[in-house]
Amino acid sequence: LCQLFEDRSNFTFLSLHSNYLSHLPQCMFKGMYDLETLLLQKNRLTFIQKDVFKDLYSLTKFDISRNALTYIDLSNLEIMKHLQLHGLSIYGNNFECNCQLKGLRNWLAEKMMKRTKKFIVENCSMPSYKHIEYVHNFTMTWLEYNTISFISGTTVSGGLIIFLIVVTLVLLRYFWKDIKYRRMIFLARKHEQDGNMNGPLIEHDAYISYHSEKRLWVDKDLCQELENGKDIKFKLMFDNRIMPGGSLFTSMGQAIHTSRKITFVVSRGWVKDAMNQFEVDMALVKLLDDYRDMIIVLLMEHIPKAEMPDKVKMIIKHNNRLRWSNKERKQAKFWRDLKLELGKYHFGQNRRNRLL
Repeated sequence: LCQLFEDRSNFTFLSLHSNYLSHLPQCMFKGMYDLETLLLQKNRLTFIQKDVFKDLYSLTKFDISRNALTYIDLSNLEIMKHLQLHGLSIYGNNFECNCQLKGLRNWLAEKMMKRTKKFIVENCSMPSYKHIEYVHNFTMTWLEYNTISFISGTTVSGGLIIFLIVVTLVLLRYFWKDIKYRRMIFLARKHEQDGNMNGPLIEHDAYISYHSEKRLWVDKDLCQELENGKDIKFKLMFDNRIMPGGSLFTSMGQAIHTSRKITFVVSRGWVKDAMNQFEVDMALVKLLDDYRDMIIVLLMEHIPKAEMPDKVKMIIKHNNRLRWSNKERKQAKFWRDLKLELGKYHFGQNRRNRLL
């Protein structure tokens, strides 16, 4: 089509009606500066894009009736300075009366104020609730005027909210234990102000089961961090602190029974030591009596499962376990998580008791 009509500057009349045209190439009417009449009725045009008629400023008669037009870019009519309403036919189309068509609406409204001859008005085809309105004077609500901005704003706002929620959840997941730890510190300090509310049966926060090879670590690191820490102080019990006299097993059983938690410092020596079997059995009895998680496993080194007794493997598998590391950064996390486990049923329970 472009090769057929391009630069036909001598044309003053052009009829292309009933040719089943579905679109108009951008170059189709290039150079037709003297064209006065253009007939495009009874085709299948659905829209007329920007500047397709930019050279037709001499046009006085323009018929695009009985197509399937939903939209005409205003630039095509603004260039036609000599075109009046009596020379324009747009009826029989499917105009969608929305924000995009308001340019055509305003142009028609301005021309109709000056009209001297009859002009066939065209009803809106879409949306359906505007069927009774006309293309030249249809009305629009604020939301219709700003649909794109509203949708864009809503999308951006929704996306921002989702992003903030995701970031918040990620931060909460990353810092959740720190938050719980800070809360436990607060409750522990309240507990110190309110006095001891442990009850007659609980004397220690944890009983420590370990092998002699880890005695230095227990005395220097574990006790120093848990009993003399700057934030929370716990009461620990282990074999060296059991008062002499009477049966060792009876005294050890009593110490375990009066401790809120039982902590196993698992090393190779502890796994091989026969004494730990008694402590494991006592822990399982207390676990059944109290019916809650009260065992904490501290893995001091890697030990193959094949070297562990079945009961030890079961305890490690089904209870809270923390792994010791020689790296300082991981040690800080180790102490935080251990204190969280030790204080789980301590300070929180005291607060509930006060409320009751």
